[in-house]
Amino acid sequence: MKMDGVFLIAAIVVLVFTDLATTAWGSAGIEPKCQDFPYHPACSLYLQPLCGTNGVTYTNLCHLCLYNWGTGFKVKILHEGVCDAETDSNELKRKRIIKMN
Repeated sequence: MKMDGVFLIAAIVVLVFTDLATTAWGSAGIEPKCQDFPYHPACSLYLQPLCGTNGVTYTNLCHLCLYNWGTGFKVKILHEGVCDAETDSNELKRKRIIKMN
């Protein structure tokens, strides 16, 4: 019984921090036009890299939209092209600050 309560509290804490991190990442950037892609469990492999507001480089817009649909996150487009080291570094700093609070 006690372990169930501990597990439940841990799960809630993880969900809250995940939501806070996603909100912080999603506050800047361009909203992706995911309605342009019908929902399918797979995307084409054409290369048109996009840097997401979470510091991850997506192969193309469809992959970013698929990630958002699959996770429920609201990652936006930070810029076209591959994420650079500075972008990745800034996102990691934000993660650490959110986790500490």
